[in-house]
Amino acid sequence: MFAEQMLSLLARERVILNFDESLIEGSAGKRRSWCAKGMRAARHYRSSIHGISLMLTISSRGERFFQFLQGNNNEASVSSYLVALCESLN
Repeated sequence: MFAEQMLSLLARERVILNFDESLIEGSAGKRRSWCAKGMRAARHYRSSIHGISLMLTISSRGERFFQFLQGNNNEASVSSYLVALCESLN
């Protein structure tokens, strides 16, 4: 039913926007290895990303709109993104 409605909108040349928001978090990045008893395993660390939020909108025409933020998304950050998106679409 949902797919039928979307196809109907596309047939009438309407633009459909798909919006998503995600939080990207890295980890400590520890890598462990097997070694002989009594020997210390070498550990390698990689840099990590903590608390980067992504808001992304893709249109049915293939247009992409996005914003990266430090920290978690909240009502204010999502609202300001959607207002800026509406302004750019006008």
